[in-house]
Amino acid sequence: MNRNTLAVAALAATIATLAGATAPATAASGNAEIRVSLQHRIDRQVDASVHALATIEANRLESLEADNRAEVRGSIDADVAALVELRAEADSDATVAELRDLLTSVQEYRAAVYAKAVVIINAAERLEANVQVTLASTVSAALTAILDEVSTQLDVTVDAALDLDATSTGGEVAEVRSDFAAAARAYAHARTHAG
Repeated sequence: MNRNTLAVAALAATIATLAGATAPATAASGNAEIRVSLQHRIDRQVDASVHALATIEANRLESLEADNRAEVRGSIDADVAALVELRAEADSDATVAELRDLLTSVQEYRAAVYAKAVVIINAAERLEANVQVTLASTVSAALTAILDEVSTQLDVTVDAALDLDATSTGGEVAEVRSDFAAAARAYAHARTHAG
């Protein structure tokens, strides 16, 4: 083997050694950047969600009856506490995989669910008031029985709406809305066919 061949072989060996030494460092640096990015996204998402929840709590609950308002407020406060806890888990020891899971969990919190729940509860409370007025003025036993059923259905609807929280799915919200719509149709039908 001539000197040129030996020199080339030595250079190749040196390059391979350097590459082996720098690859882990490069990978570690890349992971660090990903972790910082994920932590930043988690922070931003938590801040946005907490702000949205606080806005709902401050501006959308006054129309509810006191007991219902207190229950919704308690649910909102529980969601805020859960978000703060998720942020705390995104610390310096969390892996990239763990941070991705945390980001997914944080993104499941949607303050808009409460806005929809409040609309349903308000509508159910108004309809219940109408049901009671109609009950007070009717002498029909058949109509009274139907209205009692509607009132019970409205109670169930309100309870279901109060069970919603920021992680409730669109399907769960739609189910509660559908329950209210069924009660409203039953009331309208009962009044139309009264007597």
